Amino acid sequence: MVKNQVAKQIFGMPSLETAERINTSDQTNRARAAHYRLEARMRQLESEFENKASELRSAFVAELAEIVGCDA
Repeated sequence: MVKNQVAKQIFGMPSLETAERINTSDQTNRARAAHYRLEARMRQLESEFENKASELRSAFVAELAEIVGCDA
């Protein structure tokens, strides 16, 4: 009877090697998720930068047009 209880405890729990693989897999998945969040945030920042740069270029061109228009 004790043997059955010991067997249930052993087979009910993952081995140390399996637990390490699960932990490594979990770490890998967490690292991939963190990398995905980084890439998504970088794309968002690049988009915001391009939008702001476009606004600045438009303002610059408008100011140049005004300067050239005043000289004529």
